[in-house]
Amino acid sequence: MYQAHKVGDGTIDDFIFFEKQCKIYTLEETSSSKFNQVNAFAFIVDKGQRDAEALVKDKSNVIISLEKEIEEQKKKIINQRSEILRLVGKASSLESERSQLTKKSSEIKQLKQEILATRNANKEIEKTNQDLRSKIEQMTKQSEKVNEDFSKTIKKEEEQNKMLSEKLKSIQQNYQALEDSYNKAVAELEQVHAELRVHDMNSQTEMLVKEIISDLYKVPVYETLAALRDGLLNLEAKREEFHKQREREREEFHKQREREREESHKQRETEREEFNETQKNEIRTTFDLMLKKLTE
Repeated sequence: MYQAHKVGDGTIDDFIFFEKQCKIYTLEETSSSKFNQVNAFAFIVDKGQRDAEALVKDKSNVIISLEKEIEEQKKKIINQRSEILRLVGKASSLESERSQLTKKSSEIKQLKQEILATRNANKEIEKTNQDLRSKIEQMTKQSEKVNEDFSKTIKKEEEQNKMLSEKLKSIQQNYQALEDSYNKAVAELEQVHAELRVHDMNSQTEMLVKEIISDLYKVPVYETLAALRDGLLNLEAKREEFHKQREREREEFHKQREREREESHKQRETEREEFNETQKNEIRTTFDLMLKKLTE
């Protein structure tokens, strides 16, 4: 039972309605003998007031709940804003990293171009070395041909010297035969002179024999033989000197060719070592630079 309270005069013109927990009363019901209009009105007002308070409380709870939800939403918004700021910062950082990567990519591309240029330069150097080797081989072949021609010339001259030696030997033999014949004739004449002296030849005969012998020594054949002998000796000396000169020239040629071959070999070896060292340094420098760029 509700406690009835006096609330003063008042009338109910039509329906009295309270949401949910209130009952609807009509004028006919409130006019019956079982229902006191004043008490009912007080009861209704009291219950309506409490229901209104409950409703207000519910609304307050709703408002508080909404405020809490609003606070939660605010916190979420703040968190989302922080997350957005963090994402913006991360995006900025990623953009910076992308810029750095783009820069590194450009540097790597440039390094690749430099490596390609280095390889092309190495190819040019290798081509130059190949041309140099071809020239050296050509010069070596020419030198071998010159040496072969020189050897042929030496061989031909040796054959000529051999023929000349045989001719000289033949001339010497002929000269020796002539000299023997001449000496034999002189000896025979001396013998005749001696025999005439034994037979007491007169002074006129002896004088005649002496004149014959003297004239015999003045014969052009004797002088020719002497000149021929001197000429042969001189020619033999010249032949030996020519042969020695050729031997010296051939030895000097071989020594010069050997020196040129050694110098060419040393030069090629030095160029090869310098080329390999330069290539190693360029590759090492390029690799170190790429590693440095990639680790930055």
